[in-house]
Amino acid sequence: MLEVLLPGLLAAAIAALTTSLMVPAVARIATSLQAVDTPGGRRQHEGAVPRLGGVAIAVGLLFGAGSVGLLKWRQWGERVARADLAAL
Repeated sequence: MLEVLLPGLLAAAIAALTTSLMVPAVARIATSLQAVDTPGGRRQHEGAVPRLGGVAIAVGLLFGAGSVGLLKWRQWGERVARADLAAL
C-alpha cells in the first residue's frame, strides 16, 4: 500500500506547489490577454478577476503526476503494461 500511497502524496505535493507558483503568472497572462471577468450586472466582485485559473491547475496536475510517473517508470513498468502506465 505504501508503494502507491507515498508516490501519490509526493505527486499531490508537487502539484500543489506547482499550481501555487503558477497562479500569479497565469493571472498576469490572463490580464494581458484581457481574459478577465469584469464586474457589473449580476456579478458581485469589485475588480476584474482573471479567468484562466484552470490552466494553472492543469499544469500543476500534469507536472505532479508526470514527475512521479517518470520517477517510478522503470519500477512500475515491470508490472504494468506500458500503455496503461502512459495513460496513468
